[in-house]
Amino acid sequence: MIKSNEFNLNEIKEKKMKDISKSKEVYEAEDCVVDFVKNCDFEKQHVDGEVFIDFRACNPNGDPDNDNQPRIFSDGRGMVSDVAIKRRLRDKIIQILPKEKLFVCSGPSFNSKISESYDTIKDDISHEEKIKENNKRMAEAYIDIKLFGAVLTTGKKTDEEENGNKVAKTAGIVRGAIQVCMAKSIDIIDIIPLPLTNVGKADKDNEPNMGNKYFIPYGLYRFSFFINYIDVKKRNLSKNDIRSFLSSMIHIYEDVTSSKIAQVRKIILFKHKIGGMRTIGINTLSELFIVNKYVESPSKYDDYKIELDEERIEKLKNRGGDIIEIL
Repeated sequence: MIKSNEFNLNEIKEKKMKDISKSKEVYEAEDCVVDFVKNCDFEKQHVDGEVFIDFRACNPNGDPDNDNQPRIFSDGRGMVSDVAIKRRLRDKIIQILPKEKLFVCSGPSFNSKISESYDTIKDDISHEEKIKENNKRMAEAYIDIKLFGAVLTTGKKTDEEENGNKVAKTAGIVRGAIQVCMAKSIDIIDIIPLPLTNVGKADKDNEPNMGNKYFIPYGLYRFSFFINYIDVKKRNLSKNDIRSFLSSMIHIYEDVTSSKIAQVRKIILFKHKIGGMRTIGINTLSELFIVNKYVESPSKYDDYKIELDEERIEKLKNRGGDIIEIL
């Protein structure tokens, strides 16, 4: 059974009421998350989500291999990598669950964390069994591994040998209960270079130089995520773990900087039975939305009209599915 002992509805709502800095819309979104998680059986139902975020006069996700220009797909549409999205989600989740630990964070190296966990396992079992046990322990110890999974196949060599070769202190691969996709802009983005002059010097022998800062005037992006009922059970996710993930989605871009001026505009959840989406001919969540533009070149969120495909939504509901609009 999914753990629910940490999930106290009244306690969460009472804690929220003390934070007067949040808008009414955010309060309502958080209430919606709490109520949804409380009433959902994540071990028997699939939950998929679609998120819309707009970026204004900023660089949504710079590409270090391309002079830090905004990332783009081959068709010219903007990209925010799943790695960048999960980095922000991790930072928010640990604020919501401060007693938890993150695997992907600054501090000790990945290998040292994996090896330290491996060393606590008793020696009277095989190397293969140790890896399986370490896999389980790492997922239990780190909230981001439990949620998003991790590749833990690196590790320091040991004195143990298998088939004449020294083996490594590893933990295999953990598949997380939640999969987050890359974000893609609705339209092709315009990338604007902004030449900058640096009047300072790196050292006394250097001359002032010039560089570029890149930004996009505007872009509406969307991405999907999926909560897998099999891995929810396998990873022993609590309802509070899932609540922290969904709540962090609301706040993912609330820490505005000059390079990341963004706002989460829509979060819509689809709850359905196993195989529910494919029974109505849906392969991707984007097929459930109809996105139209009021102007040829949108420069703000209100230039778009985002609607649900009512015919397909009705088919989904007729097969036991449901839709929940968080934001």
